[in-house]
Amino acid sequence: MRRIAREIGGDLVTTIGNLVVTPNIVNAIPAGRRSRSDMRDPKDATLDQGLAAPDAIVREACEREGVRYELETYWRVPYTPFNRDVVDTIERAARAAGARHRGSASGAGHDAQYMAAIGPTGMVFVPSHDGRSHCEEEFTPIDDIEHGARTLLLAAVDLAGAGVSALTSIPRAGARRRSRTAPDAAVGGAGVAARPRADGRRRRGPGGSGTLNCSPSSSASQ
Repeated sequence: MRRIAREIGGDLVTTIGNLVVTPNIVNAIPAGRRSRSDMRDPKDATLDQGLAAPDAIVREACEREGVRYELETYWRVPYTPFNRDVVDTIERAARAAGARHRGSASGAGHDAQYMAAIGPTGMVFVPSHDGRSHCEEEFTPIDDIEHGARTLLLAAVDLAGAGVSALTSIPRAGARRRSRTAPDAAVGGAGVAARPRADGRRRRGPGGSGTLNCSPSSSASQ
């Protein structure tokens, strides 16, 4: 999977986050192995290219080892753009809050991706230390959190029609580090699972794409 991302290039990223070996005993030759991988990229065309690549790689490896396999794409989420007016409002709010900011593409799925289907949507992100999130090491300084909260508040007031100036009298955070603001798009993900089949046949489903925030993007899991 790493080679696929390296050869295709661009913003394509891949990972194998799930591996199940049967019978999973240290001194027993495995009778089967199942893995799931994930692909993400801002462009659907690049993702489609990436999804087609594992078939030849898996086939060659299985033929070499004399084993059977099944390869399928099991999940795909389409590209989801965020509302430009909402994103612009968040950027204005970040400036009013005194927070440094930039557009950011997120490869993960968020509730905002689904909210975008029913109404104008945007997102506000604050940086995690060393980029670590959803883990025990995740940490965001309180000043960055304050900048993010203030940006969100000012944006909500602006969208409600009061304007950013209505709350600019609120004291700003004194931190040197600043929060990042909302992405203007979200993209989806797809999954592909490879595992042995008793009948020796293989099956392949449709391609996949993942979730991204801010700029056009897509992803897939295998």
